[in-house]
Amino acid sequence: MLSKTEPRLSFRFIPLALTVLIVLVFVLIAFSRPALAATTNPLFVNGKVMDSANHPVDGAHVVILIVETNAQRTYDTGPDGSFASYPDFDPNTDYLVGNTLRVTATSALGTKSNETTITQQMNDDMEAIIWVDYDTAIPEFGSFVGFVVSAFAVGAVTLVMLGRRRK
Repeated sequence: MLSKTEPRLSFRFIPLALTVLIVLVFVLIAFSRPALAATTNPLFVNGKVMDSANHPVDGAHVVILIVETNAQRTYDTGPDGSFASYPDFDPNTDYLVGNTLRVTATSALGTKSNETTITQQMNDDMEAIIWVDYDTAIPEFGSFVGFVVSAFAVGAVTLVMLGRRRK
């Protein structure tokens, strides 16, 4: 039997109950976040194909591919080296945020690819801009002639430095 001095309801557990409730709300929000970041917009992909001298590559065959779904668009670049996906990639069938977007260009310069991950920002902007650049080669350091030129330059600098010491 309860005495008259003991309260019938204890209020000491209210702060603990509120803390548990707040943590539960944050956990539910955290786990529902992927649902809030759903892919909802069509995605337009554009960019340019440039050579090693940063000039546009005319006539490059470009394949724009969503790796996970194998959805693709093809395009041949014009004089300005630009390409674009047409029609846009459909969010219901072609891609999800987090998929890999790969652009492959094939031209007289060879084949070059560039890839990126589709972000929520791309989905919100409804656009992904990706460039394909052919690497700049420095043949002087990768050939026998380059080795001879480098060795001669190092030897000449060494002789000049030794000549200055003797004086």
